[in-house]
Amino acid sequence: MPLKSWSFGPVVLIGDAAHASTPNLGQGRAQAIEDSWVLAEKIATCQSRRQAFDRFQASRFAKAQKVVDMSWQIGKVTNLSNSMACKIRDTMMCYTPSFVAKQQFRFIYNVP
Repeated sequence: MPLKSWSFGPVVLIGDAAHASTPNLGQGRAQAIEDSWVLAEKIATCQSRRQAFDRFQASRFAKAQKVVDMSWQIGKVTNLSNSMACKIRDTMMCYTPSFVAKQQFRFIYNVP
């Protein structure tokens, strides 16, 4: 369950502390770096720390949640134990065109 707020008084959480994800996409460090970049920009341009923290979370929440959700979904698919389900998954992966995967992950490479 996602945190409702990533900041508490003078403290703001970033990366896995704010939006922990399963390791299936390998995005933990990358999302923390993006958080740092956006947070620095908000601190530099906002009138107060509270405003900066609120705008930081507002600008990062949707993408971070999408990474968390996608990582969870990939984990469920890659950790199947039913042999028939594994065979179907593996067959589908062989026949899925690479442009489909690229399109699905395009949002990860889009940095505000």
